[in-house]
Amino acid sequence: MDNETREAGWKYAQCRHIASPAGQYEIIRGFIAGAGWALRNLRWIPVTESLPKRGDRCLFIVGVEHSHDNGRMLGGTYTGNPDDFTMYEFATPGVTYTASHWCPIPEQLLKAIL
Repeated sequence: MDNETREAGWKYAQCRHIASPAGQYEIIRGFIAGAGWALRNLRWIPVTESLPKRGDRCLFIVGVEHSHDNGRMLGGTYTGNPDDFTMYEFATPGVTYTASHWCPIPEQLLKAIL
């Protein structure tokens, strides 16, 4: 894991249990640092271009217009939909989403979180 990733993760972890407004600001800064890293280091793949293998863990963007989850980035498993290949389904524990984009979770991040 590179130093930038480690530093952003450490800053986020340090402030997660602080309930003060200053602590909440640090949580936001940590999130922004992580989002910035993701934009610089991850390639988001449209589901119409390619899909992961069924059962692969990945990050995905919810792609359902007029849904409060539309545009939300989540991590989960590609489940596919054997009945309808135009439904690009990804699952988190207990919930299935239709996605617009996905990206593999980098090996260095998988090692860090598992």
